[in-house]
Amino acid sequence: MVPKLHAKGTSFVGIGKYLLSAKEHERVEDRVAFVSTRRLATRDGMTACRVMAAISMDAERLKEEAGVKKTGRRSARVVQHLTMAWHPSEKDDLTQEEMERAADLAIEALGAGDRPALIVGHADTKQPHIHIVICRPSPHDGRLLDSKYEKLKLSKFAEKYERERGAIQCPNRVINNAARKRGDFVRGKKDVPRHLYELHRANDDRPGRAERHRKLSEKDRTIGRQQRRMRERQAREWAALMKKSRDRSAAIREGQKRDTLRAKQAVRDRYTSTHWLQMHHEQKAELSAFDRDEKRFLGRIKNRIRSVDLRSLIGGGEPAKTIGEAFNALTSTGARRQWLLDRHEKQEKKLLAKQRAEERAAAWPIRERSKEALREARIMFAAERSALVFRCAGEAAKMRAQWKTRGKQRLAEKPEPDASMTTDQTHRPQSLDEAKRAMEAFKKSNRKRKPRDRDQDRGRD
Repeated sequence: MVPKLHAKGTSFVGIGKYLLSAKEHERVEDRVAFVSTRRLATRDGMTACRVMAAISMDAERLKEEAGVKKTGRRSARVVQHLTMAWHPSEKDDLTQEEMERAADLAIEALGAGDRPALIVGHADTKQPHIHIVICRPSPHDGRLLDSKYEKLKLSKFAEKYERERGAIQCPNRVINNAARKRGDFVRGKKDVPRHLYELHRANDDRPGRAERHRKLSEKDRTIGRQQRRMRERQAREWAALMKKSRDRSAAIREGQKRDTLRAKQAVRDRYTSTHWLQMHHEQKAELSAFDRDEKRFLGRIKNRIRSVDLRSLIGGGEPAKTIGEAFNALTSTGARRQWLLDRHEKQEKKLLAKQRAEERAAAWPIRERSKEALREARIMFAAERSALVFRCAGEAAKMRAQWKTRGKQRLAEKPEPDASMTTDQTHRPQSLDEAKRAMEAFKKSNRKRKPRDRDQDRGRD
């Protein structure tokens, strides 16, 4: 089974008309085998398409009601279209139920299990196949279906599905998925437009075609490898630049922290060896003198005079409290001693505040130097970043020029079909009209095609 994602579209009605109508010289019942819907209150295909179109047009209101922020780039491509085709050998035992089951599994693999969907089975080719149309905007909150890694998700689902059915019909997919698990870069071949495919099919055995195609593809692959190596190298250079900038800033901040600690410690050591030591001795001597004076009558009078705050008694804000404290100091030894201890505590707080101020003063020039160093580091990073951006832009421009030149070479190297359709062909168009249509389609494609850069080839228009 081969799942295929098509380009995202903008019209549900348009895709519905294509899937539910007949081609030339066909009847609808000969082409459309069955129609089924998911998470829609209708079984009619066109009605389902109109309902999904209405949901898409109402997406902004759904976002607003759900409280989803209106951020990001809006997209009008709301139609997700994919096909699933089985090998002709599976046609006899392949039922509608099995096809619908596979469709449900594919929808779940894409993370669209909550989106409305239309499933249409076609019976106009030898390969049994179905079309799935998914409404990308959510009917609950209006958000678009995430398309990240959607092809890889479908590839893994298809491999798992074939293993469950007991027959691997696409061994290359198994090999590619195994390579991806190992971390290797693997990319599938690009799609060929239908009219070109039919033309090549009608002229499939001209001499040297396979060898010519191999040489053309090898030239493209060579440029592709160069581009991948360039992007990998640029990614490494960007990572190295960011790491260098982070390490430089971290070293500056670490140096600031280290130097600040050293400067503050120097202030602390100086205060410990001088001011704090001196205060300790003075307070110890003062306490010893207080205890000696408390043992003598005159000494107690001296201590009482020292412990009474005359300024508070004269101009204090709370007279009752101040008088009470003075009375306690006059009558109680413990109150006088506590007054002395409180005074010592105030002295220590004052000295500590002075020490902290000197510590901040010592750290200030270090902090300013670090700010200047960080500013210079930012300027240096901006210059290095600009240089890298300029170099990467130049390399990308050269690569785009290579792809454009290669596109012109492809057009020049491709032979004209009227010269290559020689008499030694074993496979010819079934009619003259078919050959004329194929020729016109080929010439029209060559007139319209222009050289494209690599980003456009990747679908990043």
